[in-house]
Amino acid sequence: KDLGLGEWEAEALAQLLKDADVDGNGSIDYSEFLASTMHRKEMEEESRLWSAFCVFDMDGSGTITVDELEKVLQDPSIRSMSAGADCTALLKEHDLNCDGMIDFEE
Repeated sequence: KDLGLGEWEAEALAQLLKDADVDGNGSIDYSEFLASTMHRKEMEEESRLWSAFCVFDMDGSGTITVDELEKVLQDPSIRSMSAGADCTALLKEHDLNCDGMIDFEE
């Protein structure tokens, strides 16, 4: 049945189905479907986390400094949610390697 997909969409769908067929038997069973769905959800979550991280990483260095944290939290659009936040303490709490900055992995 023709789904009316363009060439790019058809290729993307074929790759998605191929990737989901872990055992290579030509069909996707329930466990493969669940695994594929969970993987996609994890990828979407990581994408959202990266977007949020980039808001704080104002200079694009791949790290968040206490100055960047303070600047973002002082923005009028979120100031009421972050009122009284101790940026130095927040940074120390999440700075797992103690380098004075937060990177995405932390």
